[in-house]
Amino acid sequence: MIQFRTIDEDNFYDVIGMELENDDFVASNVYSLAEAWLSKGDMMPYAIYNEETLVGFIMLEKNYKDGGLGILRMMIAEEHQNKGFGSKCIDHVLQNPEYREAYDFSYIYLVPENKRANFVYKRAGFYDTGEIEEGELVFRYDF
Repeated sequence: MIQFRTIDEDNFYDVIGMELENDDFVASNVYSLAEAWLSKGDMMPYAIYNEETLVGFIMLEKNYKDGGLGILRMMIAEEHQNKGFGSKCIDHVLQNPEYREAYDFSYIYLVPENKRANFVYKRAGFYDTGEIEEGELVFRYDF
């Protein structure tokens, strides 16, 4: 079962130690954590666990473009890829009312740089808005 956990002194070094062989698509976790710290609470980084195993990292952004929730970053560690964890993470965000209650949003957006992952988003119900942000298509999921 997928869980998002706060990054703290117990998992910090494991999270920043996760790397991808081809990291063209996702900023490093160290960079993302620094960016979250600078955002003063608007960006929420989480470690992704499957049961007790760290499998990835996700960073959400609240109040994006008139009340949406952004999925800014999502990375699944190299050794855990192609096991369905990306889809499970998206489902976790979509199916957990705690996020909607805590952050009060009516839609989720993301800008997928990894074209291979687009099928995961479309299968979950995201659609291409036709908008371009930083050279990439914007996807959206409405509640």
